[in-house]
Amino acid sequence: MNNDTRNVFFNRNYRLVFFGALVSELGAILYSFAVSFYILEITDNNAFLQGLYLALCGGMLLLATPVGGVLGDRFNKAKIMFLCDYMKGGIIVLATVLMLLFRSSDAHVLILFAVGILGNAVSGVFSPAAGALLPHIVAEEKLQQANAYFSIKSSLQSILGVVLAGILYATLPIHLLFFLVGVCYIL
Repeated sequence: MNNDTRNVFFNRNYRLVFFGALVSELGAILYSFAVSFYILEITDNNAFLQGLYLALCGGMLLLATPVGGVLGDRFNKAKIMFLCDYMKGGIIVLATVLMLLFRSSDAHVLILFAVGILGNAVSGVFSPAAGALLPHIVAEEKLQQANAYFSIKSSLQSILGVVLAGILYATLPIHLLFFLVGVCYIL
């Protein structure tokens, strides 16, 4: 079959980047959703703390994304993605262990804020590297198709991620959910 008529998913490197970004970003959605509800749960529905958590995490992501773009331009994008996933997984697993050691609600809130800020800094580096990698791994005539699939992935993961997060949050102990998300990043 002529390469010009094949779907971009026939490109092994594209599949690796696509599914790697899907798992990472889905994990981020799962974690953010679970943390938001967990903060409400352990603070007697303190919406201010939940809102502050989301605002600080969003602000960190906004600040880190341009830095991620610069790093993605200067260094190997695939290595940045791997490193970011390992870092984020390690941070979440460490936070889970700390939450098991320090059982007070106040300690959990502090740990979650620290992890949220650090994790979003890492995500701000990861996302530009993942997006900028596409022109390097697919042919120019397949770039529009590759970007379209990434756009669809982003929309679907937002919907499915929230549904899956709700199900997992309702069925798993929070420590197990956090640990599983951390391990998925590492794997």
